[in-house]
Amino acid sequence: MVRNVAKLLALCALGSMPGMFSSNAGADTQAEISTSADLELISHEGGVSSALRLNTELSGEVNGLVATITLRQTFRNPSPDWVNGRYVFPLPDKAAIDSLSLETDGRIIRGVVKEKQAAKRAFEAAKASGKKAGLLQQNRPNLFAMSLANIAPDSEVIATITWVQTVDFKAGLFSLRLPTTLTPRFIPGKPVEVMEIAGSEEDFVPEQALAIDSATGWSLNTDRVPDAAEITPWQVLQPEQAGSHQFSLDLMLDAGLALSSISSLSHALDVSAPSKGSNRQRIRFSNGLEALDRDLLIHWAPVASQQPDAAVFQQAGSEADYSLLMVMPPMQNIVQTLPREVIFIIDSSGSMAGISMPQAKRGLRTALGYLSPTDRFNIVDFDSSANALFSEPVAASRSNLSRAEAFVSGLVADGGTNMNAALKLAFKQRREESYLRQIIFITDGSVGNEEELFRLIQSRLDDARLFTVGIGSAPNSHFMRGAAHYGRGSYENIATLDQAEKRMNALFARINRPVMSNLNIHWPDNKAVEMYPAKIPDLYLGEPLMVLARSTEAMAQLNISGQLAGKPWSRSLKVSGAPQATNLDKLWARQKVDALISAQVVRGEAVEKIKPEIVKLGVEHQLSTRYTSFVAIEEKISKPEHLTAKNKQVPNLMPKGNTMSVPLPNTATPANLLLIMGLMLILLGGILLRPGWAGKWLVLVPGKQPK
Repeated sequence: MVRNVAKLLALCALGSMPGMFSSNAGADTQAEISTSADLELISHEGGVSSALRLNTELSGEVNGLVATITLRQTFRNPSPDWVNGRYVFPLPDKAAIDSLSLETDGRIIRGVVKEKQAAKRAFEAAKASGKKAGLLQQNRPNLFAMSLANIAPDSEVIATITWVQTVDFKAGLFSLRLPTTLTPRFIPGKPVEVMEIAGSEEDFVPEQALAIDSATGWSLNTDRVPDAAEITPWQVLQPEQAGSHQFSLDLMLDAGLALSSISSLSHALDVSAPSKGSNRQRIRFSNGLEALDRDLLIHWAPVASQQPDAAVFQQAGSEADYSLLMVMPPMQNIVQTLPREVIFIIDSSGSMAGISMPQAKRGLRTALGYLSPTDRFNIVDFDSSANALFSEPVAASRSNLSRAEAFVSGLVADGGTNMNAALKLAFKQRREESYLRQIIFITDGSVGNEEELFRLIQSRLDDARLFTVGIGSAPNSHFMRGAAHYGRGSYENIATLDQAEKRMNALFARINRPVMSNLNIHWPDNKAVEMYPAKIPDLYLGEPLMVLARSTEAMAQLNISGQLAGKPWSRSLKVSGAPQATNLDKLWARQKVDALISAQVVRGEAVEKIKPEIVKLGVEHQLSTRYTSFVAIEEKISKPEHLTAKNKQVPNLMPKGNTMSVPLPNTATPANLLLIMGLMLILLGGILLRPGWAGKWLVLVPGKQPK
């Protein structure tokens, strides 16, 4: 109860700051990065202590279709106090995180995977006893929290995380996306803590209110996002505050074939060959260091004569063999002839403030240009609420398209990110049975209730298709990819304004053509094979079939069949003698975990049924999952027993070009907060009348207040 009262009072205090929920859209989005940046804890005596500083090194290798990446995070404590730190950060949503180590005072502490609650208990016990320790927890497939215990004054701890992932291949282009920051997420629902406040306040200590909760999140847990406090870090730095939040890159790329180009939409790269005539390329930043304020996106294209149409990699194990298969269906110059009914959903919430809104508007205008007079369409715009341009889909006539253009021009980024209302409004649009319905969802995906939305899409989509278009420099790829998966569509991303037309062109090039459907892999007789995805989805133009399989016996070849443009299609693929790869077992286990989670989300499988299997996979393959975590604990006690460690959170950078206000994001509607404030201020008035309580508040403020 104490903790809940503390957080509510803290939220009330912060919620009263002027401009807290404004988009600050007029702010300079190209501010120069300074050399000093700290959030500060300011006590009632006026004392100041710096927040933990962070620097990052990103390195690794890409071999064929598999990338092995190492993230080395250096946490620096410049204060005279012992500190417990916490950092919420993104990783690729398809990553299989398989190791954690801590380096401190020249010693290496290796992490091990345990069941999530057991790992947390071990970490808390180590922290209480004064031992140095680290805990890596998955909050979402693409969002993690690193907790560190007992960092000594004026010292540093280096946390090293490794993971493996497959690279993407679409329309003849390989790509690797590595996120570096997060867009604050919309948290819907009623705060569950409100119902727990009744009772005695005898043990409530105001001095502890923000000292406790600055190490968790700005949001209360809600009935729709029960872990909201874990995914809403308090501190968000604007670019001009970001001196310590930089990272370096050292990536070795061996695509296994000759390349025509290596490029990035997000960063300036320096590419060099370690040896003459080698296919291996070393990729680093031209500027040496870059700010942790946007996703790193790297593309590489093979020369035309070496465009792959199939690839197989194998890993032999003591108990089973693992295979990674990629097959590119043939390109067909066939265009859909059925008239379309296209529902566009566009996000105009506060998280889209800055460069994201112009990107989304340009993308939507480009998409409208693809409509023919025989098509029908409508536009659903949403922020805290949702509204449609027309009461029902209308013909794509010149006059209706002109109205749509005016509607798009008037969109302004503000308010909450109420996707639930937008999707429901799109799904209930009156349907013409003779039309092929397609829903195109343009958003940054900044929500915390992803699984609720996945269930809604799965249950209400019927035979329509939903395509997602990710907007901005740090979209929520877990939501974008998941919504497209459950919507039986595909996912595009608009990273920069000048890419809007190109990415929309690519999307419509796919959806204007028939999909490959009814795909099946025929394994050799009597072979025990477990593959993921277990049911192969429909494929769109330029999208490969990618499968991870575990087999108890070696196999020579396999057959793939399906339908392309309504006609039978098949392909035989030789497996024996395929190139050897490492970590395919971990990638396979990660895919199986995803399949089990999907069963829980879509079919309502009980947690008690799938959790033991996921824990077993996590421990056996040493993977971080929803139900398993890495914990690293030093054996010796470091912190003197009579000293207390302060809780601090490492800030995140606001995504590049985003002008959302901080510390509370505009993407989170304040309705619940404002309701709570009135109740809590009454309680606060009673508390402050008690003797000895005046003037003892700790106040958490950013380096400068929001305007």
